[in-house]
Amino acid sequence: MSLPVHPKSGPINRAAFLSGLGGTAAWQFWPMADSGLLQTITAGLCLAVALPSGVRTADLLVKDYKLRRDLARAAQASSDHGTAREAEWHELVARGMDQPASGNLLGLHRHDDGALLPVFPPPRNAVRPDRNAARCRQDGQLRDRLRAASGAARQIPLHS
Repeated sequence: MSLPVHPKSGPINRAAFLSGLGGTAAWQFWPMADSGLLQTITAGLCLAVALPSGVRTADLLVKDYKLRRDLARAAQASSDHGTAREAEWHELVARGMDQPASGNLLGLHRHDDGALLPVFPPPRNAVRPDRNAARCRQDGQLRDRLRAASGAARQIPLHS
């Protein structure tokens, strides 16, 4: 699931329009050899409007390009932690998140066939065979030794 993000092009269009309009007016009112002071002032004012808005247009275009580039990069699915993609169903099953071990419902996952399947937190004692299987065996042996040493294995009568 992805949310459509559309960069706003209104500020760019307004700045570009103002820059173009001011540049065209400055070109039109550019003083000739026989023109007066009013035409020179008008051309200068138009140029004073066109230059800053042209710089702003260039700045907004660079920001818009970078935003669109970053959005395109983020839309690509990858295996690193740089993108926030939704886990696929086989990844959830591998972590044991398809079984209601904790009882807390995290949400619903839309499967490829359109079915909504419940997703639960992974169990706390989930065994990951890639790196924790030997450690879990050792922890189980240690727990058994502690029970035997503390006498917790004996049954204590509740009623005397």
